[in-house]
Amino acid sequence: MLNHSSGGTIGSYSLNARCAAGSATIDVRNNTGGSLSEAIVIQFALVKAVNAQAARRKARP
Repeated sequence: MLNHSSGGTIGSYSLNARCAAGSATIDVRNNTGGSLSEAIVIQFALVKAVNAQAARRKARP
């Protein structure tokens, strides 16, 4: 979960998170036609999930 909380022009940026095993990448995109060089503040939260169905299948002999 990502939020552009302050700094820069709110709404001028798109945020996207990509997760992998043990890491995450945050992409920031300028939605305006102009050049922006503002320092923005991003709030984020990490949520861990487990697929219990897959875990049970792996545990069976």
